Amino acid sequence: MEFSKMGTTSLLPDTLRAPTMARMSMYLDILSSALDGWVDELTGSALIDESLALRVEMLGNRDHRSASANEALAAEVAYDRALISLCAEHDIEVVLSDFAEPQAERARLERKLARSGVDLFALARRGRGSQA
Repeated sequence: MEFSKMGTTSLLPDTLRAPTMARMSMYLDILSSALDGWVDELTGSALIDESLALRVEMLGNRDHRSASANEALAAEVAYDRALISLCAEHDIEVVLSDFAEPQAERARLERKLARSGVDLFALARRGRGSQA
């Protein structure tokens, strides 16, 4: 199916958009598989601490070109899994398909968490280990 028939308004030809769409679909598959059967025993402050550590790792992999693609992908999936758990704990709805654009969805969920009292940006800036 041509992407132009799916309602996209991009000016790129379908052949140039297809690889990006395939990568995002692959990311959704990987994230979905990582979530299947995953039980996170962390809650509360421990989950916040883990989320902060995974966020630092993910962002660090972006900044350092020495990280392999596998390491970067693993860091993103690990953080997204923790972020999803944190959202569930705070009754924030997560739609997995919204991770088709992972950076945008992470930012959206982080903003929602901040509004619910868990501001990961502020906690990371303060270098805080656990929430009081």
